[in-house]
Amino acid sequence: MRESPAGAGQVVFDPAVMRGLDYYTGTVFEMYDTSPENRRAMFGGGRYDNLVGMFGNSKLAGVGFGMGDVTMQNFLETHGLVPAFGHMVDVFVTLPAAGARPTAEKIARDLRAAGLSVMTPLEVSGFGTQLKSASKHGARFAVLLGEKELASGAVAVKDLASGKQEEVVLAALAPWFAKRK
Repeated sequence: MRESPAGAGQVVFDPAVMRGLDYYTGTVFEMYDTSPENRRAMFGGGRYDNLVGMFGNSKLAGVGFGMGDVTMQNFLETHGLVPAFGHMVDVFVTLPAAGARPTAEKIARDLRAAGLSVMTPLEVSGFGTQLKSASKHGARFAVLLGEKELASGAVAVKDLASGKQEEVVLAALAPWFAKRK
Protein backbone atom coordinates (compact mmCIF):
# COMPACT_ATOMS: atom_id res chain seq x y z
CA MET A 1 0.00 0.00 0.00
CA ARG A 2 1.28 3.45 -0.80
CA GLU A 3 1.15 6.22 1.75
CA SER A 4 -1.62 8.69 1.04
CA PRO A 5 -0.41 12.19 0.16
CA ALA A 6 -0.58 14.74 2.97
CA GLY A 7 -4.08 16.12 3.31
CA ALA A 8 -5.61 13.28 1.25
CA GLY A 9 -8.33 10.96 2.56
CA GLN A 10 -7.74 7.49 3.87
CA VAL A 11 -8.54 5.75 0.56
CA VAL A 12 -5.59 5.27 -1.78
CA PHE A 13 -5.76 3.89 -5.32
CA ASP A 14 -2.86 1.49 -5.89
CA PRO A 15 -2.87 -0.35 -9.23
CA ALA A 16 -0.03 -2.59 -7.99
CA VAL A 17 -2.28 -4.44 -5.50
CA MET A 18 -2.95 -7.98 -6.74
CA ARG A 19 -4.99 -10.68 -5.04
CA GLY A 20 -6.03 -14.20 -6.05
CA LEU A 21 -5.39 -13.99 -9.76
CA ASP A 22 -7.23 -17.29 -10.31
CA TYR A 23 -10.66 -16.00 -9.36
CA TYR A 24 -10.81 -12.22 -8.83
CA THR A 25 -12.13 -10.57 -11.98
CA GLY A 26 -12.42 -6.92 -11.08
CA THR A 27 -11.62 -4.48 -8.31
CA VAL A 28 -9.61 -5.83 -5.39
CA PHE A 29 -9.05 -4.11 -2.06
CA GLU A 30 -7.03 -4.33 1.13
CA MET A 31 -7.71 -2.58 4.42
CA TYR A 32 -4.73 -1.58 6.58
CA ASP A 33 -4.41 -0.38 10.13
CA THR A 34 -3.04 3.17 10.10
CA SER A 35 -1.25 2.83 13.44
CA PRO A 36 2.55 2.85 13.11
CA GLU A 37 2.68 0.01 15.69
CA ASN A 38 0.50 -2.30 13.58
CA ARG A 39 1.17 -1.60 9.88
CA ARG A 40 -0.42 -4.68 8.38
CA ALA A 41 -3.36 -5.67 6.25
CA MET A 42 -6.49 -6.20 8.32
CA PHE A 43 -8.50 -7.81 5.53
CA GLY A 44 -8.75 -7.93 1.79
CA GLY A 45 -11.00 -9.10 -0.99
CA GLY A 46 -12.54 -8.15 -4.28
CA ARG A 47 -14.98 -8.88 -7.08
CA TYR A 48 -15.30 -12.27 -8.70
CA ASP A 49 -17.60 -13.24 -11.55
CA ASN A 50 -19.03 -16.76 -11.56
CA LEU A 51 -16.88 -18.13 -8.70
CA VAL A 52 -19.99 -19.49 -6.98
CA GLY A 53 -21.35 -20.63 -10.36
CA MET A 54 -18.39 -22.98 -10.76
CA PHE A 55 -19.94 -25.09 -7.99
CA GLY A 56 -23.58 -24.89 -9.13
CA ASN A 57 -25.85 -24.37 -12.10
CA SER A 58 -26.32 -20.59 -11.94
CA LYS A 59 -23.91 -17.83 -12.89
CA LEU A 60 -23.51 -15.55 -9.92
CA ALA A 61 -21.21 -12.57 -9.48
CA GLY A 62 -20.10 -11.44 -6.06
CA VAL A 63 -17.78 -9.49 -3.85
CA GLY A 64 -16.10 -11.07 -0.86
CA PHE A 65 -13.38 -10.56 1.69
CA GLY A 66 -11.37 -12.54 4.20
CA MET A 67 -9.75 -11.62 7.49
CA GLY A 68 -7.87 -13.32 10.27
CA ASP A 69 -8.45 -13.58 13.98
CA VAL A 70 -4.83 -12.74 14.82
CA THR A 71 -4.91 -9.54 12.78
CA MET A 72 -8.11 -8.52 14.56
CA GLN A 73 -6.54 -9.30 17.95
CA ASN A 74 -3.46 -7.24 17.06
CA PHE A 75 -5.67 -4.33 15.97
CA LEU A 76 -7.76 -4.43 19.17
CA GLU A 77 -4.67 -4.64 21.39
CA THR A 78 -2.82 -1.86 19.51
CA HIS A 79 -5.75 0.52 19.92
CA GLY A 80 -6.58 -0.45 23.52
CA LEU A 81 -9.95 -1.91 22.57
CA VAL A 82 -9.72 -5.24 24.37
CA PRO A 83 -12.12 -5.14 27.32
CA ALA A 84 -10.84 -6.00 30.77
CA PHE A 85 -12.46 -9.22 31.81
CA GLY A 86 -13.08 -10.03 35.44
CA HIS A 87 -13.79 -13.48 36.70
CA MET A 88 -15.39 -15.45 33.91
CA VAL A 89 -16.86 -17.94 36.37
CA ASP A 90 -18.16 -16.86 39.75
CA VAL A 91 -18.95 -20.32 41.10
CA PHE A 92 -17.86 -23.82 40.15
CA VAL A 93 -20.30 -26.46 41.46
CA THR A 94 -18.54 -29.80 41.88
CA LEU A 95 -19.88 -33.21 40.89
CA PRO A 96 -18.23 -35.84 43.11
CA ALA A 97 -20.79 -38.62 42.41
CA ALA A 98 -23.42 -39.31 39.74
CA GLY A 99 -26.14 -39.26 42.41
CA ALA A 100 -25.26 -35.64 43.23
CA ARG A 101 -26.09 -34.40 39.71
CA PRO A 102 -29.69 -33.30 40.51
CA THR A 103 -28.45 -31.33 43.52
CA ALA A 104 -25.56 -29.80 41.56
CA GLU A 105 -27.90 -28.77 38.74
CA LYS A 106 -30.43 -27.25 41.16
CA ILE A 107 -27.70 -25.27 42.91
CA ALA A 108 -26.38 -24.07 39.53
CA ARG A 109 -29.88 -23.01 38.38
CA ASP A 110 -30.56 -21.14 41.62
CA LEU A 111 -27.22 -19.32 41.53
CA ARG A 112 -27.66 -18.40 37.84
CA ALA A 113 -31.12 -17.05 38.68
CA ALA A 114 -29.37 -14.86 41.28
CA GLY A 115 -27.15 -13.41 38.53
CA LEU A 116 -24.01 -15.48 39.06
CA SER A 117 -21.93 -17.12 36.36
CA VAL A 118 -21.87 -20.81 37.27
CA MET A 119 -20.02 -23.77 35.83
CA THR A 120 -20.60 -27.46 36.48
CA PRO A 121 -18.45 -30.35 35.27
CA LEU A 122 -19.79 -32.78 32.70
CA GLU A 123 -18.21 -35.81 34.34
CA VAL A 124 -17.88 -37.16 37.84
CA SER A 125 -14.36 -36.88 39.24
CA GLY A 126 -12.53 -36.25 42.48
CA PHE A 127 -12.47 -32.89 44.24
CA GLY A 128 -8.78 -32.35 43.35
CA THR A 129 -9.43 -32.68 39.61
CA GLN A 130 -12.50 -30.49 39.80
CA LEU A 131 -10.76 -27.78 41.84
CA LYS A 132 -7.99 -27.69 39.22
CA SER A 133 -10.65 -27.23 36.55
CA ALA A 134 -12.31 -24.48 38.60
CA SER A 135 -8.98 -22.65 38.94
CA LYS A 136 -8.23 -23.11 35.24
CA HIS A 137 -11.53 -21.39 34.39
CA GLY A 138 -10.88 -18.54 36.81
CA ALA A 139 -13.68 -19.39 39.24
CA ARG A 140 -13.76 -17.35 42.44
CA PHE A 141 -15.55 -20.01 44.52
CA ALA A 142 -16.19 -23.73 44.43
CA VAL A 143 -19.25 -25.41 45.94
CA LEU A 144 -18.19 -28.79 47.32
CA LEU A 145 -20.96 -31.34 47.53
CA GLY A 146 -19.69 -33.49 50.35
CA GLU A 147 -21.83 -36.36 51.64
CA LYS A 148 -21.70 -35.17 55.27
CA GLU A 149 -22.68 -31.59 54.37
CA LEU A 150 -25.49 -32.65 52.01
CA ALA A 151 -26.91 -34.96 54.66
CA SER A 152 -27.28 -31.91 56.91
CA GLY A 153 -28.72 -29.71 54.12
CA ALA A 154 -25.52 -27.75 53.56
CA VAL A 155 -22.51 -27.52 51.26
CA ALA A 156 -18.92 -26.43 51.70
CA VAL A 157 -17.98 -23.27 49.82
CA LYS A 158 -14.29 -22.76 49.10
CA ASP A 159 -12.82 -19.36 48.27
CA LEU A 160 -10.29 -20.35 45.61
CA ALA A 161 -8.15 -17.23 46.11
CA SER A 162 -7.68 -17.51 49.86
CA GLY A 163 -8.24 -21.26 50.27
CA LYS A 164 -10.70 -20.63 53.11
CA GLN A 165 -13.68 -22.92 53.31
CA GLU A 166 -17.04 -22.36 54.97
CA GLU A 167 -20.14 -24.50 55.44
CA VAL A 168 -23.28 -22.81 54.05
CA VAL A 169 -26.88 -24.00 54.35
CA LEU A 170 -28.35 -24.75 50.90
CA ALA A 171 -31.31 -22.41 51.38
CA ALA A 172 -28.93 -19.52 52.17
CA LEU A 173 -26.45 -20.17 49.34
CA ALA A 174 -27.61 -17.48 46.86
CA PRO A 175 -27.75 -14.74 49.55
CA TRP A 176 -24.31 -15.84 50.80
CA PHE A 177 -22.86 -15.25 47.35
CA ALA A 178 -24.80 -11.99 46.87
CA LYS A 179 -22.93 -10.54 49.88
CA ARG A 180 -19.60 -11.39 48.20
CA LYS A 181 -20.19 -10.05 44.70
